[in-house]
Amino acid sequence: MKEKIQAFGRFFSGMVLPNIGAFIAWGFITMLFIPDGFLPNEGLAALVGPMVKFLLPI
Repeated sequence: MKEKIQAFGRFFSGMVLPNIGAFIAWGFITMLFIPDGFLPNEGLAALVGPMVKFLLPI
């Protein structure tokens, strides 16, 4: 049982850890540039939608 849980954890860590930078970048872009963000910018806020659809599911 322990080996199966460890294998499951390794599988998910192999998927999440390589993409951690993308999650952090998306969070910063969202925090800063959406209309309610600290530095609202319509051009950069337009990146948030495509990132949710295409980048984060990878």
